[in-house]
Amino acid sequence: MADGTAVDRGVVYFVGDKEMFTVDIQSNGAFNHRISPGVYRISVGGITREEERSDSAYPVQVSLVASKHEDPATSGLSIDTHQTRTLDLVLDPSE
Repeated sequence: MADGTAVDRGVVYFVGDKEMFTVDIQSNGAFNHRISPGVYRISVGGITREEERSDSAYPVQVSLVASKHEDPATSGLSIDTHQTRTLDLVLDPSE
């Protein structure tokens, strides 16, 4: 996260012109996966916490990241694997 804390769950999506890859985030905040060479837009999902709400009988999942990061078209995150082999994602908190 932008404040330096590691995310301990969720999914990273790599969206290319011809392929899409999903990678689970590990409990230490890392994610490892070999993807085909190319340029990918990136988004994240499943980075949530449960919240009790008076209007619901069940806990509600609330996103911990800004909604822009959940869509590869608006996340501002990308990678060109021809130029970069490792990637550190910095995510803004939810609004």
